[in-house]
Amino acid sequence: MNLQCKICKSRNFRKLYFFHETSKENHKRYSLYKCSSCGLIIPYPHPYTEDTKIEVYNRDYNKNETKIDYDSPYSRHYIKNFIPYLSYINKYKIRGNHLDVGCGLGYLLHLCKLNGFKTEGIELNKQLVKLLNKKGFKVHDKELGSPEYHNNYYDLITANHVLEHIDNINDFLKNINNLLKNNGYLIFACPYINGIIPKILRTKWYGQGFGTHLNFFSIKSIKKLLKNNGFKLVEIKINSMDYTTYNMPHFFKLIIRTVSKLISNMGLGDNIFVVAKKTN
Repeated sequence: MNLQCKICKSRNFRKLYFFHETSKENHKRYSLYKCSSCGLIIPYPHPYTEDTKIEVYNRDYNKNETKIDYDSPYSRHYIKNFIPYLSYINKYKIRGNHLDVGCGLGYLLHLCKLNGFKTEGIELNKQLVKLLNKKGFKVHDKELGSPEYHNNYYDLITANHVLEHIDNINDFLKNINNLLKNNGYLIFACPYINGIIPKILRTKWYGQGFGTHLNFFSIKSIKKLLKNNGFKLVEIKINSMDYTTYNMPHFFKLIIRTVSKLISNMGLGDNIFVVAKKTN
């Protein structure tokens, strides 16, 4: 094994025991290793490669799905996970052209469009691209770095639970930097493995049970990653995923959300939000 950290270039890693990625596809376990310098955690070997990642992305959605309904009970419940984006957008008075990378079912596109943005998305699942086009969104199926994207064009780029899937993470951030206008914003969220919930749930935690995550970031690794690729960290906050379901009794929702809020306030949540600004 000859690992090198993709962020700080250190070759010093230690294996994490009781933690591993489990592939949904072949049920194979992938051990996790932590960089001793910046704290980045990666699986080795990778659960998937550049050649197989499209197949991985495609299997996560129902190919028989024929429409997207933002007014359904499920959507009204799930869309609450994206409200923090609006909070940051309003806090920093961001307006203009918006690109959502890995837009999925288009929740962020929907919210940003309602808030006056000119929105576009990137989604590699072709079925979702068709459905989002039907909803009136401009959605690309080409990865960052493609000539169809215009440099220095976007005021805001978002990436909700995307960076943990990216192997060439520095190239990914450099491409985003190129697309942003001067002083443009990047806002993203990703799983935070250092919280208390992952330690309790282990492989039942959402961040480890699917075999699709290639990066588990520490705060230190995020700061270094952003600095290396022309960004200034504006704000970073740890919160918790919403573990309630839309049809769960209100009493249980209240208990779960109260506990989650308490954990978040202690800085021990399992979801990390980052606001960064382009500096060069």
